[in-house]
Amino acid sequence: MSKLGIKYFFPKLVVLNQNGLLGIFPWWWGGISLFIIGLWFLRERTYNWELCLILAGGVSNLLDRFLWGGVVDFPIFGFLPAFNLADLMIDLGIILILFKGFSKNL
Repeated sequence: MSKLGIKYFFPKLVVLNQNGLLGIFPWWWGGISLFIIGLWFLRERTYNWELCLILAGGVSNLLDRFLWGGVVDFPIFGFLPAFNLADLMIDLGIILILFKGFSKNL
């Protein structure tokens, strides 16, 4: 089922986030962040998989912005902000980079 289908049949399950991170930052920060991470990906070979996760999630969110006018999020848990699979990929990539960075220093 497409995102628009979910929005049509289950309007309470979909949130259109037209801002940036957690609805706080402007939307264009995502494009700048992707550009910087892309440059880092070209230079740094240590974090290939982690940066691929971050870039894939970021590109997915940018495509949502162009296609739907905002990122389509799903508020699954009432106590957490709404998120989607792309956000999960970005978070996982960041966590893996931090873990790998800290484990190198041990």
